[in-house]
Amino acid sequence: MPVRDAYIESRFPQLTSYKIKSPIDDKYNCIAFAANDNTKWWWPKAPFYWPPDIPEKEDLDSFVACYKSLGYKECRLNSKFEKGYEKVAIFVDPNGIPTHAAKQDTDVKGFWKSKLGRYIDIEHTLKGISGTYSYGNVGVILKRKVK
Repeated sequence: MPVRDAYIESRFPQLTSYKIKSPIDDKYNCIAFAANDNTKWWWPKAPFYWPPDIPEKEDLDSFVACYKSLGYKECRLNSKFEKGYEKVAIFVDPNGIPTHAAKQDTDVKGFWKSKLGRYIDIEHTLKGISGTYSYGNVGVILKRKVK
């Protein structure tokens, strides 16, 4: 029987299918996790880490530039699984301000992985964490070839 988490389910009412993938860890956040870094907290405001030469602004352009600096290219809202590629979805609130990032699972078609703030990592669908009660909606998806 799958492990359930009442806190997660209360925050994400559309999340009907998910798997817990890690214990609680407050060293890193969703932006770092989507960049494959579980050692530090990424955000464009001090005292957090932000890639060099990327504007330190909390706007979608800065977050897109952050992932482009890692070799990602925009692919609009194409969330379809593409063998040989890894994808990142950047979520935005109703004002277009970034709130979250998720990375596509490169092994399980249709599933994504997220770090939920200071909480845990989960595997989920994009729809499961989208909407007004959670992180907003996907603003853009980026992809790069798997290294």
